[in-house]
Parts: sequence; C-alpha cells; structure tokens
Amino acid sequence: MEKPFTCENQTKSGFSENTLVFLYVISTPLVGAPFLFPAAVKYLLLSNNAYYWLEDEEKLKTMNSLCSLGSTSFLLSGVLGSYFINSINNRNTSLLATFFHILGWLFCFFFDKYSHYFPLIGMCLWGISTQLLSQTKFSVSAFYESRKHLVLAMIGGSVGMSFAYMQLMVNIVDYLSRIGFNAPYLDITITQFIVLVNCFFPLVCIFIFYYIIPTQPFLTPVTDYCNRVSLSRSQISTAFPSLNNEERNSLVASQLAIEVNRCKEDVPFKWTLTFKEQVFSITFIGFTIVYSLLWFIRLYFTVNMKGILLDQTNGDIEYTDKIINIFGLSLGTTFITAILVGVFVDILGINLFLVLLVLSSLLILLIFSSFTPFFFLSHLFGIVLCIFCYSYFIGCSFSFLTTEFGYTHLNSTQGISSTIAGIFTILYNYWDSYIHSHFGKNFLFPSIIAIVINIVILLISIYIRIYSMRWNSFNSNYFFFINKRHTVK
Repeated sequence: MEKPFTCENQTKSGFSENTLVFLYVISTPLVGAPFLFPAAVKYLLLSNNAYYWLEDEEKLKTMNSLCSLGSTSFLLSGVLGSYFINSINNRNTSLLATFFHILGWLFCFFFDKYSHYFPLIGMCLWGISTQLLSQTKFSVSAFYESRKHLVLAMIGGSVGMSFAYMQLMVNIVDYLSRIGFNAPYLDITITQFIVLVNCFFPLVCIFIFYYIIPTQPFLTPVTDYCNRVSLSRSQISTAFPSLNNEERNSLVASQLAIEVNRCKEDVPFKWTLTFKEQVFSITFIGFTIVYSLLWFIRLYFTVNMKGILLDQTNGDIEYTDKIINIFGLSLGTTFITAILVGVFVDILGINLFLVLLVLSSLLILLIFSSFTPFFFLSHLFGIVLCIFCYSYFIGCSFSFLTTEFGYTHLNSTQGISSTIAGIFTILYNYWDSYIHSHFGKNFLFPSIIAIVINIVILLISIYIRIYSMRWNSFNSNYFFFINKRHTVK
C-alpha cells in the first residue's frame, strides 16, 4: 500500500514542514541573491578593481548593466527551473543551484581578470541559482492549507535577507581595508578573501539541502493519493448512479491530479483548467504584465538608488551613503516583515494585497523623487515601504498563481510568467543606458516615466481584483458541482 504523501516521508531528514520552513529561511542569505542589492555588488566589484581599464562613467554603465543582468537571468530562467525539476527532480535541482551560486562568486571576483565576460557569466549563474532554489523551496507550501500564503511569504521574504548579508560583507571589506588587513599566505585582495570565506557556507548548504529538499514537488502521480482529492471513484459512483462502468471509468480517467493539500471535494474550478486555459486567461495575462513592470520599476530604483538620492539631496554624498547603508541593513528584516505580510495576505486575499503592493511601489517612487521635498523621516518611511514590498516580492507570483490555479501546472505557469518578466528586464538594460546617455545625473524625467508606469500597473491590478470578484460571483467555484451539472445534461 502506498504511504501517505506527507512532508516527513518526502525528505531524507524526516523533518516536519515547520522545521523545513525554518531551515529554508535561515539558509537563504547563505545561498541568496546578491544581485538584488546592486549598490553592494558594485562596491565589492570596485574594491576588487574590476573593469579597471574603463573610465569612471563607462565603468558605472557597465556595472549597472551587470547588476540588472542578475535579475534578468533570474527571471528568464523560470522555464529552465521548471525543466530541471521535471527532469532531474526537486532535490537534485537544489544541489545544482547551490553549485551555480558558488561558481557565480568565483566568476565575478576571481576569473574577472582573465576575461571581462566572466563577471557577466557569474551574474547569470547567481540569477539561475536563485530561480532554481526558489522553485524547489516553495514546494513545501503544498503541505499547508490555511497558512499557505504565510509560508510563501516567509520563504520568499527571506530572500530579502541577502540585502543585509551583502551590506555586512561591504562593511567588513571596508573595515579590513581601513585597518590595512592582508590575507595570510594568499596573494589575493581583501574582497577575494571575504568571498572565499563566504563560499564555505554554500558548500555546507549542499549537504543540508540533500536531506531537507523533497524529490517530488507538490504532488504524486496517483490521482487519489489522499483521503479525498477531487472526485474519487466512490464519489463518482454515488453521485452518478445512472452511469455504466465504462462511462464512470472514463470520467475518473479525465480527472486531473489535484493538489495534496486539497484533500476534499470542494476543489476550485479554476484549479482544474488545462495548462493552455490558464496561460491565456485574463487573470494570468494581467498578473504577468503587473509582475513584469514591477520588476522594471524595482530595477530602476535599486540600480540607480545612489544617483536618485544624490539628485534629490543636491549631491550630499555623506547623507546618501548613510541612507543606503540603513536601506541595506534594514532589508535584512524582510523575513520578520514577511510573517506579518503573510498574515495580511491570508486575511485580505492575494488580489487585494497585489493592489496594496503596487500602491506601495508608487509611494516609494514619489518619496525618493527629486521633485519631492525630503527629510530623514520621509526616507525612513520609504525604506519601511521597501521592506514591505521586498518581503513578498519573490513569493508574490507563487501566491497569486497557487490561489488562482493551484499547483497542478505551477512550475510551468510560474516559469512562463517569470520568463516574460525577464524580457522586460532586458528592455530595462536599454532604458538604463538611455538614461545615463541622455540625462546624466538628472533623474527627474526617468522618475516621472517610472511613476506613470506604476500608475498603469496599479489600474491593471485593480482591474484584476474586480474581475476576480465578478468571476467568482457569476461562476460556481467548485469542480465537483460543475462536473455534476454537466454530466446530468
């Protein structure tokens, strides 16, 4: 007899889902997403004398493009992550992702002297690693029901801890440089020494992930792998006594494999849509547009944060560095914020929360715009909004897609949505080059464009909210009753 599909028997460790969530969270900054904090990445690269042959202006453009490439590769590899999980299983994908992460550090900070393309490869490896690990870790949410959004928020929000981790590395490198530290017995820079020490932690995580990542994400190949998943054979026999055996078996065979955490008959109708129907639905298309443009705006703000602040403060470099340092260290609290945010999502629903997320993004742009009077408390409020946004930025797509369509095609739909967002980040690279070529250090016009884009996606997110409410009010929400109605006809 097949064992029940539980979290404990899906991992080699035998840990419960709560223990796994804890381990997933604390491992995230160690195998995180360094590219999410461009200011820290650029500092470390400069301290390692990267691209030393370029002029200062050209070096800035190159590093901006380099940092946005990390987000681009993260998003574009969405489909790749789905392919790896389906091909080599969930656990092996996590091990491969951790190996990619280590290679990313080596390519960016050790191989950069051999070719100027190696940092580009390293940044791509970081992006791919983050995508693969996000997909493998989110599989644990299948074992939750009422707390699903909280779990997604905690795992996704923990990626924000990479901000504090990177800022800590910056502060350590800065401190060691000031005291004149030299790496013993090694002919390497201070930055390279810190990077080598840092690479020890992902090596440890490779062994940890082998024991705590399940091989099979979300579901098993058996249709009735829980007490009741959708229409089991006994339910069909009871509901449709007029059907003969052939018709009854045909109906059973047509049922989709529904998620393990939905062991009851009230499976939402949207969860049973085919992959094609999900991808071409209004909610999926609308969300993909919102998600893609949010990444576009996030890149503009984080990549150019120092320039935007200098423009707003009339060149006050000391105050700007102070705000960026607070920003980086504060973003390390996104995991704590994610707990609160996850509760909000469970209470408010993902559609309403998406509206609030986009609205917060708009407020951030307004607070840090050059035409807005600034003071320290306003910037602190802006940083608080950043923590709120970034704590759920990674988990947002998983929460939305699992709520709307369930887990059956999650890896594929999330991969497509992520890849489309990646195309928008490629477009951002051209936009960033245009900004620096035509506007220099004046960010007034680019900020206005970003605000207009944010207003557009706010309207789209409001439309998604209204559309979902109207759809649910005019359509049955349960698979069981829709099948029954259609069969009686």
